[in-house]
Amino acid sequence: MKREIVSEEKLLGILNGMLLAHADCARCRIDQLNRHQPDETGCNWSPGDLMCEGDVCPCLPVMGLLMAGARERYNLK
Repeated sequence: MKREIVSEEKLLGILNGMLLAHADCARCRIDQLNRHQPDETGCNWSPGDLMCEGDVCPCLPVMGLLMAGARERYNLK
């Protein structure tokens, strides 16, 4: 599948919107993206740190699935 090319700001909005849509992740955010050379799948970014309110981040399993799907769909400009 060909990836949609988007700005960092747009991709952060998309990713944080995906997190917000899941009850376990509604209080979590990704504050930055790590740009790199395309990896073996062709993706040129990875998520930065996941910031969650509270001591425990309950959304790590969901976040992993969401990010895997997004890394297949989007690349940074």
